[in-house]
Amino acid sequence: MRNFFTVLLLFLLLTFSGCDREKPLIFFSSKPITSNLDFNNPEVVFAPSTRINFVVYNPKGFKSKKIRLQVIKMSDKVPILGYTLEHARDIEINPSQNYFISDFYIHNTGCFMLRVFGHDYFEEPIVERMFWVK
Repeated sequence: MRNFFTVLLLFLLLTFSGCDREKPLIFFSSKPITSNLDFNNPEVVFAPSTRINFVVYNPKGFKSKKIRLQVIKMSDKVPILGYTLEHARDIEINPSQNYFISDFYIHNTGCFMLRVFGHDYFEEPIVERMFWVK
């Protein structure tokens, strides 16, 4: 009987404590996004005034037809709450696809964060990723 409870407890722990591996991600590149691109070596450092291409992949799909992008510049002097909105725009996407591709330019240097929101819920981003312009 004791072995049964041990096996049951082990099964429940493995079942309910597993990690969610299907998380959204952002992939940056200075080259146009194609299927021939090397996705094993993502770029996160870019030169000023260069085109920053990116793809946002969400394995669960997108719920809304519009996505809001925000590029936030993080302050080097104030690590907490020191940020400015560098770029923002809304993009219409095809909700039947689980990815979208876009680009933008950043002319200033510094540490930045790309945040992607569903247009129906702005409280928490779907995904966010940091990158640098040096």
